[in-house]
Amino acid sequence: MTPRRFSRDNWLAIGVVALLLALLLAVTLAEQEESSPAFSTISTEADGARALWLWARELGYTTAEAHEFLFSGPSDEAEVAFLLEPAERLSEADWQLLDDWVAQGGTLILAGDELNTRLAVSRYDVSMALFGLGGTAGVQTPALAAPPITEPLNLQAFSYFEPVPEAVRTDLVVLVALDDRPIVVSLAQGEGRVILSSTAYPFSNAGLKTPGNAQLVRNLLATAVPEGEIWFDDWHHGVRGPIDPGELSGPIDWLRFTAGGQAVLYTAVLLFITVLLSGRRFGRPVPIPTDTRRRAPLEYISAIANLNR
Repeated sequence: MTPRRFSRDNWLAIGVVALLLALLLAVTLAEQEESSPAFSTISTEADGARALWLWARELGYTTAEAHEFLFSGPSDEAEVAFLLEPAERLSEADWQLLDDWVAQGGTLILAGDELNTRLAVSRYDVSMALFGLGGTAGVQTPALAAPPITEPLNLQAFSYFEPVPEAVRTDLVVLVALDDRPIVVSLAQGEGRVILSSTAYPFSNAGLKTPGNAQLVRNLLATAVPEGEIWFDDWHHGVRGPIDPGELSGPIDWLRFTAGGQAVLYTAVLLFITVLLSGRRFGRPVPIPTDTRRRAPLEYISAIANLNR
């Protein structure tokens, strides 16, 4: 018995199904990885920030998180904002919201050493360089004395700050240094200030357990009055809430961001695949016949004679 061979349409259908299954698997794995992003307040992993969120509430502060669908920045009531190792790059519109808030008296704490954090730090005319090896750090200013830090800090810092050569910035205040190289600095912006840390470890669930780190974080929170609001940027970790219909700017947003719009797109893709698989060609193109036979001279003479009659 001759084994049945698959036609081209059969192979195409198998390929489409395999592609859809691969996409479904990739989306499922991505959602599992993003269910608790690093340095977000919803993550209880070692590199999460849930402990910092809970501790701030225990200290008497109120907490707020950026979980809206469209980024809106800290509220006017917020006094300290945490931007810990953002997983997504901040747009110019996002920066404008943060800059305006800081200029009105807020304190922005930006920590980390990954690519998006380095890009964010460069906005303040500061660059980051790598240490050969990390080590213990020491406090460089009496400003960090409430509560006092009496022992070396294990911040797991592997980068330090240095001013951009072509920029003239003389207002950097070194708060913590490692081998005389600044790893936590402060600078003024309008009526507020920005605190840059080359490591986000002290703010993580695991880092707060390390001796001295909790005291460091408590000092950085000193600018917030008791019962003040501490704001956490989870938005740039991919944590988003449901969309408000009033936030849609047009039909394109409706198609992209709503369940109904995505269902329409999915249906359109399935219809296209169905039409593609069910279509049939009429066969190979038939070439136009061409008469290449040369006529005899007598035929030419006969044709001329017939025309003259």
